[in-house]
Amino acid sequence: MLHQLMTTPGGVPVHGFAVPAAQARSWWRRLRPRHATTGLWPLLMDPDTPAELAAMAGDPGPEPWEEPPGRPAALGRPPTELDLDELEAGEWPEVYDRPREPDEGTAVVALLPVAAPWRIPLLLGYGDWNGYPAPPAHAAMLHHFHTRYGAEPVILTRDSLEFTVARPPLDRRAAVALAWDYEMYTDALDLHGLDSLPELAAVLLGATVWRAWWD
Repeated sequence: MLHQLMTTPGGVPVHGFAVPAAQARSWWRRLRPRHATTGLWPLLMDPDTPAELAAMAGDPGPEPWEEPPGRPAALGRPPTELDLDELEAGEWPEVYDRPREPDEGTAVVALLPVAAPWRIPLLLGYGDWNGYPAPPAHAAMLHHFHTRYGAEPVILTRDSLEFTVARPPLDRRAAVALAWDYEMYTDALDLHGLDSLPELAAVLLGATVWRAWWD
């Protein structure tokens, strides 16, 4: 049964429902294709997350209705060919374990009224605390990763995001280029306990699930 989970900084009610955590991703896969007709993006949360977001959210300002063009300035300078050459030649683990946390307890399926998933930070006022990008910069980064790699947000907490990725990098050079940007977006090296961008690139190479975390 749907119930109101929170109200956004702009006064928009967000509804959703609780499910066993083990079933949450199945619900996401079932509801994701319906976004085109319902205009509601499914996003999985812990039961406490809506209240935490409502308490932490800030005013993102006027929503930029135009899609952000190109690579976001918040990612800093892009890597040069020399940067990519050097990083691609760095230490490169052949196999990297990608453990998954067990699905226990209860999850919430929030249904967000957004035209595209990259608008979620704007709707929720999500960001601009701790190491987070501010909501407009966050939205621009999500748009970039969505356009280039088909990254779509699946799970959100007050300090992390999980994406499903349709077009991950499939060669080392492309993975290094992504790692350059991804470390600017999130504390990815700390999250995975890594020491270098080539190691992060090994994590991202062919990965259809990305995780982001901010201290």
